[in-house]
Amino acid sequence: AWLFPKLSPDAPNGVSAWSKWFGQYLRKLEIKDDTSKVFHSFRHSFIDAMRVAKINDELSHALVGHGKGSVHKRYGAKDMVQRFGMQTMAEAISSVAYRGLDLSNVVWVRGIG
Repeated sequence: AWLFPKLSPDAPNGVSAWSKWFGQYLRKLEIKDDTSKVFHSFRHSFIDAMRVAKINDELSHALVGHGKGSVHKRYGAKDMVQRFGMQTMAEAISSVAYRGLDLSNVVWVRGIG
């Protein structure tokens, strides 16, 4: 299942529209280095943060939707919940930290989406 189904590659104007919007938003904020700061950078940052948190490679690959191999050969870890269990996945994600990022004002609401 896609985390953001409306942004999946199968959705009309999904990923490409979102990436285009994000690039325009960065320029609006006058962030000029848009060749290295793109929407996909979030995925790279998350992978780096999982390495720092010492999350094992197989679980890390599954959490970002990579299979095994280079760029983990292909996307899609369809059975990751069965392989790892929700508790293990939640603990792995909770162990990721971004120094200096304050999310104390974020309100988590269950059932939206």
